[in-house]
Amino acid sequence: ADDSAQENQDGAGHARVHVVWDNPAKERVYYAMSVDGGGSWEGPVEVDNRVEGTVSGPLNIRVGVAGEEVILLWQSENNGQNCVQYYKPSVDGGDTWLPRQRMLTDLPGCPLDNEFVPGAEDFLILKTSIFGQVYLLAWDGARWSSPQTQSTLSGFVDRDTLQTVNLDC
Repeated sequence: ADDSAQENQDGAGHARVHVVWDNPAKERVYYAMSVDGGGSWEGPVEVDNRVEGTVSGPLNIRVGVAGEEVILLWQSENNGQNCVQYYKPSVDGGDTWLPRQRMLTDLPGCPLDNEFVPGAEDFLILKTSIFGQVYLLAWDGARWSSPQTQSTLSGFVDRDTLQTVNLDC
């Protein structure tokens, strides 16, 4: 199972740890939180599961944290070429959650390699790849920015050989 973890501080300065994971056999994704730095854990919460009539269930869940903002991000209905990407935000450190919403609806394909970029304290930055092209998006606490193409993160032309170097597996 794929998993992801992030940490933040609540209003009283206690470390909160957020963990997500996939259960591919059951086609479900889960979330759990610790309010005491990992000393004890709240019970796992099922974030999403397979809906009858869909191509596949949810997978590739990730968690991103910036201050009190926590975002869960996952995919569903993946047929290999296309999928639906969802996110679910919390503005209070994971105590309550807004309803899930779709994202990247204007881009064809299925995002790969979703990764929250560490470092920004006031907003979240998501790096994703679609058909070999890398994009960055920012979450400002209310909405995602438009995806910004990052061609130099996808590859470049080597000056010595004049060959294209792709930065992927």
